[in-house]
Amino acid sequence: MKLVFNIFCAAVSICLILNPAQSQQLGEIFYLGETAFDFQHYGSNDKTIAVDEDNGVHFCWTGGITRSEVMYNYRSPEGVFNWTGGLAFSVLMQTQFATIGLVNDRLAVISYEGILLSGNAITTVSVDQISGGGYFLEFFIEHPDTQLMHPRLVIDSREWIHILAYTPRITDKRALYYNRSENNGLTWMNEWVFIDSVRVLSGGFTASDNGKVALAWGHPINPDYISPLETLNNDIYFVESTDGETWDFANPVNITDFDNGFHPNSDSLRAYKDLSLQYDHINYLHFAYTCAGFWQGGGHSNTCAGSKIYHYCALNGFKRLTGELATGNFPANERRMYDRPSLGFDPQSNDLYCIWNQFNEPGDTSGYGFPNGEIWGAYSPNLGGSWSGPANLSNTPSPGAEPGECQSEDYPSLAAIVNDTLHIAYLFDRDPGGYGIYTSDMTYQKISAAEFESVSGVNPIPGNTLPKISGLICNFPNPFNSSTSIRIEISIPSTVELAIYDIEGRLMEVLYFGGLSAGIHQFTFQADHLSSGIYIARLSGEDFSLSSKMLLLK
Repeated sequence: MKLVFNIFCAAVSICLILNPAQSQQLGEIFYLGETAFDFQHYGSNDKTIAVDEDNGVHFCWTGGITRSEVMYNYRSPEGVFNWTGGLAFSVLMQTQFATIGLVNDRLAVISYEGILLSGNAITTVSVDQISGGGYFLEFFIEHPDTQLMHPRLVIDSREWIHILAYTPRITDKRALYYNRSENNGLTWMNEWVFIDSVRVLSGGFTASDNGKVALAWGHPINPDYISPLETLNNDIYFVESTDGETWDFANPVNITDFDNGFHPNSDSLRAYKDLSLQYDHINYLHFAYTCAGFWQGGGHSNTCAGSKIYHYCALNGFKRLTGELATGNFPANERRMYDRPSLGFDPQSNDLYCIWNQFNEPGDTSGYGFPNGEIWGAYSPNLGGSWSGPANLSNTPSPGAEPGECQSEDYPSLAAIVNDTLHIAYLFDRDPGGYGIYTSDMTYQKISAAEFESVSGVNPIPGNTLPKISGLICNFPNPFNSSTSIRIEISIPSTVELAIYDIEGRLMEVLYFGGLSAGIHQFTFQADHLSSGIYIARLSGEDFSLSSKMLLLK
């Protein structure tokens, strides 16, 4: 594998400019730079913002007026930005689709797609040499047989850089590959590792503080191409490495399993383009993802712009955060009315946060008829067991605004670590769907967790509490030796699933799936074939889930 690198030295100027949008956004709003590149990402955003150990904030995006170029900016702990409008640092003439991470908790690492003089795409990773300095070492990570584009990255607790990248589409699919560097990008694995053949650019990473790294992506449910709507027809797969080095890509875990009715509303939903991953303080893995309407009736059909955003964790199962399968205007670039979720976690309060885009305000469309976006969010104080009601974080309606005058937020990214403050980067789009006719602003929004939670509140979300569950799912004896009785109680007739998982979230057995009358029900779990350890019994139905831990001792 050929590596090319370059040191780009940047002069530093100091500025802070408020976003010119007149609105009722929460917190503080700052201008990062300008862009005419409306489509920041064609799938999952992953992270475009990172907060370092000194509370400096690092940003990346695709900027440029006449051509696309990856930009970087840095806000010091004292609140000073290093560049007016950001820094274009690559030696390549065209770069795009940037994501960011940190090595040594201070140095920016940016992955992006570069375009060579030949016109071919190449995956590129640049590592800053001084925190916030813009002195980047640039590495071109080639594949001998194909172009590689749309990269994503994460930095693990050993400071290893992990990246994934996609090949160009061949017929209806493209290959997804993995690579890593163990020395700040100086050298990489000799060969890219093939992961899967996919239809959507939904891959993403996260890493824990104890060495774990997780990678998830959208896997096609139907390997055969029937219509363009097959891009909507995906499960979510993930692979977890306990040390960042050992991966089992041949045996991914399917967390949605729509075909077997594992996911809520499996008859009308499928995972679409985007997802976000996050570890919590006890190293449970959390997923947030978009589900689009998809159903079959004499063939594939899809007639709605609506969608739903779900959260999943093995501890608490599936929860719907927002969304509906409503009709309306489709956002630009094959988007949906609720999409682009981004997770973050506060290690001080142990609260979990999720933000996303919404394009569902009736009548709030641009002059071209594209809906204007808003950024919404919710939080969970109990690792996804319950979520607050959604709150509008941007609140910039501009119905009927002419192109160039719109106020539309898009491509939100929440910094992975919250630390009492939500740090959010996004595109403030003046002409949604205008394909770069008018310039837009990249924006930084800083919201205190207290302010965010004051406008959210942990309130029941319609659909998340039905059917109503009285009492707790429990088992006896616990601990148990070879078998245990699991008791559930439901207050109204419901269709439910009772399933057993191991502590890593792998499905062991489905004890029951079907309708139950209101009242108490009891099931026997035989565990002769399993090894000692903690297992989770999970009862789930439409938009709800309850779980209980069981200890098997042999």
